[in-house]
Amino acid sequence: MTKKLDTTFIQIVHPVCCGLDVHKKKISACLITIDEQGKEQYEIKEFGTFTNDLFVMRKWLTDNNCPIVAMESTGVYWRPVHNVLEGFMEVILVNARHIKNVPGRKTDISDCKWLAGLLNHGLPTGFATTWKIGWLIIQNRRVIESPLDCVSGTHHNL
Repeated sequence: MTKKLDTTFIQIVHPVCCGLDVHKKKISACLITIDEQGKEQYEIKEFGTFTNDLFVMRKWLTDNNCPIVAMESTGVYWRPVHNVLEGFMEVILVNARHIKNVPGRKTDISDCKWLAGLLNHGLPTGFATTWKIGWLIIQNRRVIESPLDCVSGTHHNL
């Protein structure tokens, strides 16, 4: 009796996509494209976080016809990147806990490459954002203080 091999592979959902690893002073970006032979091509660049640098990154992404970008939603550093890219491409915010639990990824370059690879196959568990959803995220992360908190010296984060 012969056993049939399972030849099912994970399909490519986004043939052109980008993963961003956003930090305070730099952004690591990995753009994945598919060449004529059907092989994945990786282009990795680093950008600054000033507004002009973000515009250069957006131009690089639009020049390469990138329709979708994934980035982690840690801290506040994703906000200006989201603001510059919104309206030009789909931006997916990904919870860092869902993608960081993989051993062996220690550098910013490997992080952005890993995120781009996940997005290439449609795997990040995040959500596409609009300015309204981004505003709600910001509002829900703010500290709410009540008069009783001022007396006791405590506050609660939502």
